[in-house]
Amino acid sequence: AYFNYAFPLLFPLLTLCLLERAGGGKLSKTGSAALYLCALLSGMGTEQSGVISLVVLWGYWLCGVLTGKQRLRRALCCALLTSVGYVTILLAPGSHARIGRGLDGGLLSVLRPGVFTGRFFDVMHYLCGFRFWNVLFAAFCLLTAGLWLADRTRPRALLAGFPAALAVLALTAADAQKPLAVLTVLYTLFAASLLLTREDTRVSALLILGAGASVMFLTVTTLYYARTFFPCVLLFIAVCWSLFFRVFESARPMLPRLLCAALALVLLARYIPIYRGYAANKVVVDRNLTAVAAAKNGAPLELSIDLDADYRYTVFFEGGYFLANFLRYYGLPDDMPVRFTSDVWDVSDVEINGITSTFPALEKDGTLLLPIEFVFHALGERCDFDWTSNAFTIEHGSETYRLCEDGLVLLTEDGETDVDAHCRYVMPFSYTYTLLYLSADDFMRCFGLSFDYDPARDCYTVRS
Repeated sequence: AYFNYAFPLLFPLLTLCLLERAGGGKLSKTGSAALYLCALLSGMGTEQSGVISLVVLWGYWLCGVLTGKQRLRRALCCALLTSVGYVTILLAPGSHARIGRGLDGGLLSVLRPGVFTGRFFDVMHYLCGFRFWNVLFAAFCLLTAGLWLADRTRPRALLAGFPAALAVLALTAADAQKPLAVLTVLYTLFAASLLLTREDTRVSALLILGAGASVMFLTVTTLYYARTFFPCVLLFIAVCWSLFFRVFESARPMLPRLLCAALALVLLARYIPIYRGYAANKVVVDRNLTAVAAAKNGAPLELSIDLDADYRYTVFFEGGYFLANFLRYYGLPDDMPVRFTSDVWDVSDVEINGITSTFPALEKDGTLLLPIEFVFHALGERCDFDWTSNAFTIEHGSETYRLCEDGLVLLTEDGETDVDAHCRYVMPFSYTYTLLYLSADDFMRCFGLSFDYDPARDCYTVRS
């Protein structure tokens, strides 16, 4: 998913590179064809990367117009091709499906001040709520100030980067996300306006404006997840890297090169455990794919659930929606019985009122986990999950409860009463909230439900 947002950035960057070569008269006919193809593909990525491409390439052309730069026809043609490419994304069925799922109030609802303000801070939470971004942005502020120290002919206002960096770090330490969000936007616009005044930093300015536009576009679609901010983060890293080289290119040219080599070693060290994680998962995935092939020939389908959630790339044990799509993808019947296996967990069936759960009970280290929604639904009781609060509303007996990440509360006409702060649902395999479990101890302590184990059938049932 992250790659899906990162890869499309290659095309606007290639387009900029080829435009620069064209400006120097170094572009062949083949290069011109590649330029226009990259410009078209720049708009045909995701909504975020497409917005970045539009801002960058139209901005590049406009800067050329304002500065009297020659060869503007190519830049205008690229901007138009990118716009055509972006229209294909806006009209794609997948875009309508995603926006339809996430949008509340219609596309134009963002024009209402109250709606925009709420969405703005919701969006910025995904940036300012992560310390890595705040440290990166503080580094950006310092590097913009460093540009003036390295070249006194640049605007003196760049020195505002020093107090801005201190403010970013102070607000981060105080966890003051709302003022930090406002400061982030204002300083981005301020720095971009200064960087636009010099030709050697003009592209960097356009890139950070594009990154900011991609984030603000999320106030329209409301589809803000961590991965949708990945293009913004990548562009800021690239801009910071470029500014770092500009600051030190004349005084200490070896310093950026040494830092680049050190960073490469750090990234290699970070990549090794990631590679090992995917390699370990691949063994399980291959075993499951062998089972899928055998199931097509009539064998029972047994799928191992021993996949590390951080490195998974097949998703079937995260709820009925994912399992159904897994079966359809591999051409298996929707009603095919599935047996889940594990070398890590003791896996058993769960049967209540003659209904057997699709997803099994899990036991490890003396803790028994059972699927929450199945247990209450099979008992004929209400159990609804609210995606806004990430909490269950459960009607059990004559009482109504809310089970959330912070514990269990009782809902009454007079308000809420804390029942058990230690009663919390568990996500044993992933972070999607689509398959949540509760321990047997919590079922007993909070809801009075206990379970008996039948070793002959390897099955748990509710004790009558």
